[in-house]
Amino acid sequence: MRSESEIRWVRVRNNVAQAVKYSDWHAIIPGYGSLDIPPGTACGVSLTGSTQFEPHSGIRHKDGKIHDRCMALAEAWVAGIDPEPGPWTPDPEPPELAPPG
Repeated sequence: MRSESEIRWVRVRNNVAQAVKYSDWHAIIPGYGSLDIPPGTACGVSLTGSTQFEPHSGIRHKDGKIHDRCMALAEAWVAGIDPEPGPWTPDPEPPELAPPG
């Protein structure tokens, strides 16, 4: 069963001259992206540098900009998750009751 915890977010840190630059946060979603382009982001962006990972549940509380396309893909993926805990089983038939009297 799919879970929101399968989505990870990644950004990279690079030193440019004497400044530190951070990329946008990009989503890593199962079934999206390519393993040929590291680290396999949903939007297909290749990231190089020191990586920082965060779970989907904590990304909104982190500093930095979230990539719009990755957020749309992540929200659509989460919306497609079945919230029920496990496979559906039909309710048992109610027992046959005797007529009154």
